[in-house]
Amino acid sequence: MAPRPSFDSSPSPLSDVRLRYPAAFVAALVLLAGCATTARYVSGDAMPALPSAELAHTVFLIGNTADASPAVMGALRADAMGAGEESAVVFLGDLTEAGLDPDREVTDLPAPLRAAIQAVEGYSGEVYAIPGDRDWQEGAEGVRALGRALETALGREEVLLPGDALGGVREFELTEGFRLFAIDTAWWLQNAEERPAGELEDFKVATPADLTIALSALLADRDDAQVLVVGHHPIRSVGENAGYRTFGETLAGFGLVPVLRQSFGLSRQDLASPTYRAMRDALDGAFSGKFATDHKLTNGLVYAASHDHSLQVIEAERSPVTSQTYLVSGAAGDVQPTASGRGADFAHAVPGYMRVRFYADGQTWLEVVEVASGAPTVTYRRELAG
Repeated sequence: MAPRPSFDSSPSPLSDVRLRYPAAFVAALVLLAGCATTARYVSGDAMPALPSAELAHTVFLIGNTADASPAVMGALRADAMGAGEESAVVFLGDLTEAGLDPDREVTDLPAPLRAAIQAVEGYSGEVYAIPGDRDWQEGAEGVRALGRALETALGREEVLLPGDALGGVREFELTEGFRLFAIDTAWWLQNAEERPAGELEDFKVATPADLTIALSALLADRDDAQVLVVGHHPIRSVGENAGYRTFGETLAGFGLVPVLRQSFGLSRQDLASPTYRAMRDALDGAFSGKFATDHKLTNGLVYAASHDHSLQVIEAERSPVTSQTYLVSGAAGDVQPTASGRGADFAHAVPGYMRVRFYADGQTWLEVVEVASGAPTVTYRRELAG
């Protein structure tokens, strides 16, 4: 069993700067906040050739479908139908605009949810979904109602993960050597009394610390498989919930909104808020192998989320021989600007989705599919692990 994680509460150098030079700190943040753009940012080679090895499985990643455009959903459907049974579609949260009324009939679902369901009707691959913060607006009962609606409409079991409005972790083998782990980050950000407790994968999870322990232990037992972890909230981002706005938006708000969102957060849904920051630290530690006896156990891990309305790829190098990749695929329709650089390898505020391609020889590749106008186009490709 992995040791219980602990968190350092000592002041950081950044805190000292904030206290000693408040005016300079605020001015610097205002400048940084005004660097978001709708243009595509790419670091390095954007389109290396795919390997010639046998393709074993494909996972399609799309989030924020409550705001989806018909063009994106149509492109996703065509892509998934072509991939067939050796594939999976994962909806990365915010399938509804404001949660699902527990008393609402399955025959009377909101239009965005119906559109997501229609995108995978008749599809022979697997279909999974993760709740987002908007899906939690009707509480745990609303999340359970969403799960029932998806299962009934699609005629499938275990669609909404982790299931029963629990925090996680759920684990599935997609194909030999390729595992999917599902967590509900929106559950983590609820008030303690609003988070249901239960048992999954032989772990009782009642608190965020329990979830971190379970995730760390299950990752340590990965048997060298390629791991894809999915949740709604990103751990790293250069998007709107990280406080990045265009320079014009920054000036219009006198610089206050991005400064607050980047330093303290305006709500729990901002990456800088204390609750969200604690979640980021804990999950990032689990992904990095901080709580494991061997840090190499999580080499090549991929964490995919949405929340931000953009497409982002961020590599986290842990050592000269270990790294993970953080994905944001939340551009099903409406988009928000992203910052250029800031640790990202790719960032673009354009409608689209992502696909992760796992090959029989163990190679794992990512493709970003943009649906800005006309036919869907792959605009970025990279190897994730091999």
